[in-house]
Amino acid sequence: MAWKVLRRLDKDEVAHYVRPHAGVYMLFSSEGGPPRYVGRALKLYDRLRAHAQNGEYKLFTSEYSSSPRQCFDRECTLFHRHQATIDNQNHPTADPGTRWHCPVCGL
Repeated sequence: MAWKVLRRLDKDEVAHYVRPHAGVYMLFSSEGGPPRYVGRALKLYDRLRAHAQNGEYKLFTSEYSSSPRQCFDRECTLFHRHQATIDNQNHPTADPGTRWHCPVCGL
Protein backbone atom coordinates (compact mmCIF):
# COMPACT_ATOMS: atom_id res chain seq x y z
CA MET A 1 0.00 0.00 0.00
CA ALA A 2 1.40 3.38 -0.93
CA TRP A 3 1.70 6.02 1.77
CA LYS A 4 -0.62 9.01 1.41
CA VAL A 5 -3.28 7.10 -0.51
CA LEU A 6 -6.51 7.88 1.31
CA ARG A 7 -8.99 5.03 1.67
CA ARG A 8 -12.47 4.93 3.21
CA LEU A 9 -12.22 3.79 6.80
CA ASP A 10 -14.69 0.93 6.71
CA LYS A 11 -14.36 -2.80 7.27
CA ASP A 12 -14.46 -3.66 3.55
CA GLU A 13 -11.69 -1.23 2.58
CA VAL A 14 -9.54 -2.35 5.52
CA ALA A 15 -10.10 -6.01 4.64
CA HIS A 16 -9.17 -5.40 1.01
CA TYR A 17 -6.13 -3.13 1.40
CA VAL A 18 -4.57 -3.78 4.81
CA ARG A 19 -2.55 -6.77 6.00
CA PRO A 20 -1.90 -7.77 9.63
CA HIS A 21 1.62 -6.33 9.62
CA ALA A 22 3.23 -3.70 11.84
CA GLY A 23 2.93 -0.11 10.72
CA VAL A 24 1.76 3.42 11.29
CA TYR A 25 -1.43 5.14 10.20
CA MET A 26 -3.22 8.45 10.08
CA LEU A 27 -6.97 8.99 10.27
CA PHE A 28 -8.89 11.84 8.65
CA SER A 29 -12.35 13.35 9.07
CA SER A 30 -12.54 14.58 5.49
CA GLU A 31 -10.70 14.39 2.19
CA GLY A 32 -8.33 17.30 1.85
CA GLY A 33 -8.42 17.94 5.58
CA PRO A 34 -5.52 17.51 7.97
CA PRO A 35 -4.88 14.25 9.82
CA ARG A 36 -6.95 13.96 12.98
CA TYR A 37 -5.26 10.93 14.54
CA VAL A 38 -1.80 9.37 14.32
CA GLY A 39 -1.08 5.85 15.56
CA ARG A 40 0.93 2.67 15.27
CA ALA A 41 0.06 -0.98 15.59
CA LEU A 42 1.76 -4.35 15.47
CA LYS A 43 -1.23 -5.50 13.42
CA LEU A 44 -2.55 -2.65 11.30
CA TYR A 45 -5.52 -4.71 10.12
CA ASP A 46 -6.86 -5.20 13.65
CA ARG A 47 -6.32 -1.61 14.75
CA LEU A 48 -7.86 -0.06 11.66
CA ARG A 49 -10.89 -2.36 11.86
CA ALA A 50 -11.42 -1.18 15.44
CA HIS A 51 -11.27 2.44 14.30
CA ALA A 52 -13.69 1.64 11.45
CA GLN A 53 -16.19 0.20 13.92
CA ASN A 54 -15.91 3.31 16.08
CA GLY A 55 -16.99 5.49 13.16
CA GLU A 56 -15.34 8.70 14.38
CA TYR A 57 -13.05 9.09 11.35
CA LYS A 58 -13.87 8.66 7.67
CA LEU A 59 -10.55 8.05 5.87
CA PHE A 60 -7.18 6.47 6.56
CA THR A 61 -3.71 6.10 5.14
CA SER A 62 -1.04 3.74 6.38
CA GLU A 63 2.41 2.35 5.77
CA TYR A 64 4.07 -0.84 6.89
CA SER A 65 7.19 -0.89 9.04
CA SER A 66 9.94 -3.45 9.28
CA SER A 67 10.22 -3.36 13.07
CA PRO A 68 8.48 -2.13 16.23
CA ARG A 69 11.26 0.45 16.65
CA GLN A 70 10.66 1.80 13.16
CA CYS A 71 6.94 2.07 14.01
CA PHE A 72 7.71 4.05 17.16
CA ASP A 73 10.11 6.42 15.39
CA ARG A 74 7.68 7.03 12.53
CA GLU A 75 4.72 7.58 14.86
CA CYS A 76 6.75 10.11 16.86
CA THR A 77 7.72 11.96 13.69
CA LEU A 78 4.11 12.08 12.49
CA PHE A 79 2.90 13.11 15.95
CA HIS A 80 5.19 16.13 16.02
CA ARG A 81 4.50 17.06 12.39
CA HIS A 82 0.70 17.03 12.88
CA GLN A 83 0.34 17.84 16.57
CA ALA A 84 -1.63 21.01 15.85
CA THR A 85 -4.46 19.09 14.13
CA ILE A 86 -4.64 15.65 15.77
CA ASP A 87 -7.08 14.63 18.48
CA ASN A 88 -4.63 12.34 20.29
CA GLN A 89 -2.41 14.81 22.15
CA ASN A 90 -0.44 12.35 24.29
CA HIS A 91 3.09 11.79 23.04
CA PRO A 92 3.66 8.23 21.74
CA THR A 93 5.18 5.94 24.36
CA ALA A 94 7.96 3.44 23.81
CA ASP A 95 7.14 -0.25 23.95
CA PRO A 96 7.43 -1.81 27.43
CA GLY A 97 10.92 -3.01 28.24
CA THR A 98 12.62 -0.73 25.73
CA ARG A 99 14.66 2.42 26.28
CA TRP A 100 13.64 4.11 23.06
CA HIS A 101 13.53 7.87 22.86
CA CYS A 102 11.63 10.07 20.48
CA PRO A 103 13.80 10.93 17.45
CA VAL A 104 12.27 14.43 17.39
CA CYS A 105 12.24 15.65 21.01
CA GLY A 106 14.18 12.97 22.91
CA LEU A 107 11.30 12.10 25.25
